[in-house]
Amino acid sequence: MGSRMAAKPLKLCFSKKLLIADYVILGLMIAMFFVPNFDTPSWGLVVVAWIAQIAISTGAYYWKAKAENLVKLPILLLKDLPEDMREKADPNQIIASVLGIGTNNNNS
Repeated sequence: MGSRMAAKPLKLCFSKKLLIADYVILGLMIAMFFVPNFDTPSWGLVVVAWIAQIAISTGAYYWKAKAENLVKLPILLLKDLPEDMREKADPNQIIASVLGIGTNNNNS
């Protein structure tokens, strides 16, 4: 028998685990909302509050992911350049251009 590579388990960061848990809890809450003989008026308020909480946590997660990817972008751009251009390129200028830092737009 040949050696097989073991599949690596997918490692999720804490914020992604928290986001998944939020959605699982929301699914359970919505399922409980439709159970007969359940106090639906107050439960409906709790479900709506949880949906608002999920909207905030999802927005925060996407904002975090955008910030992390923005930092990775200049590195990927440098790696994709042809070798002759990579030698001539100033990495600091590329990073500053992509991240929008170091530019002085004050014309006053």
